[in-house]
Amino acid sequence: TATRDVSVTNNPSVPTGSSTQSFCSVGSPTIASLVVTGTAIKWYEASSGGSELLPTSSLANGTTYYASQTTSGCESSSRFAVTANVTASGTWIGDSNDDWNDANNWCGGVPNSNTVVVSIPSGVTVNLDFSASVLDLTIGSGSTLNMGGNTISIADGGSFTNDGTFNPGTGTIIFSGNGSIGGSATTFNNLTVNGDLSMNISPTVNGIVTINAGGSITSNPVIYGSSASLVYNVNSSLTTTNNEWPTSNSPRNVTVQNNSQVTLNSAKEIAGNLNLTSGIINTTSTNLLTIGSNTTTLGSVNWTAGTIIGPLKRWFGTSANSTQASGIFPIGIVGQNRLAIINFTQATDGGFILMEYKTGTPSNSTPTNPFGLPMSYVSNGQTRYIQNADATGYWDITPYSDLGVAYDALDNNTFDITLRINSTAIQANPVTANPPGMRIIRAKGNPNLPHEAFEIGATTAIITQVDGSDPGEDFFVRSNGLTGFSWFNIGGDNETPLPVELLSFTGNCSTNQTQLSWSTASENNSDYFEILKSQDGENWRVINTQSAAGFSSILQTYSFVETEKSNGAYYRLNQVDFNGDNKLYDPIFIDCEVNSSQLITYPNPSKDGFNIAISDSKLVGEASLIIRDAMGKVVLEKTISIMEGINLFPVTSNEIENGVYFITIENENNLKTIKHVKY
Repeated sequence: TATRDVSVTNNPSVPTGSSTQSFCSVGSPTIASLVVTGTAIKWYEASSGGSELLPTSSLANGTTYYASQTTSGCESSSRFAVTANVTASGTWIGDSNDDWNDANNWCGGVPNSNTVVVSIPSGVTVNLDFSASVLDLTIGSGSTLNMGGNTISIADGGSFTNDGTFNPGTGTIIFSGNGSIGGSATTFNNLTVNGDLSMNISPTVNGIVTINAGGSITSNPVIYGSSASLVYNVNSSLTTTNNEWPTSNSPRNVTVQNNSQVTLNSAKEIAGNLNLTSGIINTTSTNLLTIGSNTTTLGSVNWTAGTIIGPLKRWFGTSANSTQASGIFPIGIVGQNRLAIINFTQATDGGFILMEYKTGTPSNSTPTNPFGLPMSYVSNGQTRYIQNADATGYWDITPYSDLGVAYDALDNNTFDITLRINSTAIQANPVTANPPGMRIIRAKGNPNLPHEAFEIGATTAIITQVDGSDPGEDFFVRSNGLTGFSWFNIGGDNETPLPVELLSFTGNCSTNQTQLSWSTASENNSDYFEILKSQDGENWRVINTQSAAGFSSILQTYSFVETEKSNGAYYRLNQVDFNGDNKLYDPIFIDCEVNSSQLITYPNPSKDGFNIAISDSKLVGEASLIIRDAMGKVVLEKTISIMEGINLFPVTSNEIENGVYFITIENENNLKTIKHVKY
């Protein structure tokens, strides 16, 4: 019988390892990247049968691969299953709570480019510790992103999707172009829009929504927090929508800047601050802009430039208001800001004012003379006339009670009003030809009858040139203590303006000093004054320079102290305009070494005109100036007003002939006489 040796080998065991293995797509993982424990490992795509996979075969995400091992020439009949998870670049692979700016936490390193798609998986908390750029950002269900104070810029065509928890901190989400917001309810701090932004939710914004050039929100309204703001920074024309500026849950504060030209699509209300730094807001009686909500929530307007074209509604409380922000209406027309400021100087009834600057003349005024010109008034003891009214337009100002009844509140409360007048052809405007002569005129309104005729609003006005404007081209005209709202305009006279209307120029002596003072009744385009001094009346030097008032219709006083006594010297004023023109005034003579009571003429003898200088406290008040010839005949007599100090009275060459004269100044109890020769 024949025999044969037979070797029996046990079936090899199955390899061991992790049944789920994760890889980053950036490393291009292959079959060789899979890790199991065993001998002579072979990989297949099936649990049995099939062809062996090459080590260089690429792994596919979510695919299960099967490993066998071979020992003593025998391959295991069973295979170990491994599922490969291949994550895309921008996927979190780090710890459950870590910082964004750590390359080890991400597939492909720290995501920070406008092409990367970022995904934060469930169970992970990511802390943004720098400002990043992405294409898409997805916060998965059960995950958290803490924004801190940083910025995430989402590239054109990108998206923000929040299915987990987003803590906005004080950070900003910027959509650099077109984009979308999706997922569950989300709260942002700041949101900046540079393209068309589609939202399938209504996010809450607690900070600022900024609409830049090309930006718009095309679907679903923003829900604004109680102190949130909206900023238009478009540098072009834009019509508002109820998405970025909804009528409910609306922004408390609105800013229009960077020459944005915003047209309202519906009635809007600003309970907080309107910040208008440049640009235009177009309103209508239907699409009305209202500042404030009621007599307790008043709102504020912070204005530096820009114009509201159309009507503007503002609420006023029951207390006086004294600031520009609490009373300004920055209204006007295209190319011209015609703002008005109303400050109530006493407690009020409370209510609101509707104001608009309208072109042309009031509709129910007299067509041939809509402003009732001319009209007269008395100022500084002189009768003055309003002969022109600004033909550009007028301010239509109507007060309402808090119930919306016209003239039922605010109309009997005292207020100060400031109006702005300007034009691109300002020098051709007869109203502004003589700025000190400008006055506010108005026609009071009535709830049941037509407006009254136009009248002087106030006989005095404070006129100032607008900062930064060319001399003589832009003014604020203010009148105080008015009651009654109306149509308002600015009127002026036909006079050619005097650069300066000088009232007096006097000098006094004190211990080791010479005191000079002067006053003006009005000033137009005046830049500065110079005080000149001369010992002989011919050679002059400047001893002091002072800024002038510029434009003024009220009394202005000036003074200068020379720290030495005048030992017989001449002083005179030189006034210089902004355009360099000047006027040199007649001199006065001061001699602190002689008796304080003196009467002199200079030059004496004189060829042409001369000056009479008198300083005598006994003659202060109204006095008579009498000039007699050598025969005692009166050739000139006039009433003069003498003040303390040196008083100067000029006599022109055509008032007297050549000869010897005796000049007397007298009042009821005193007189002084001096001899003068004219040749």
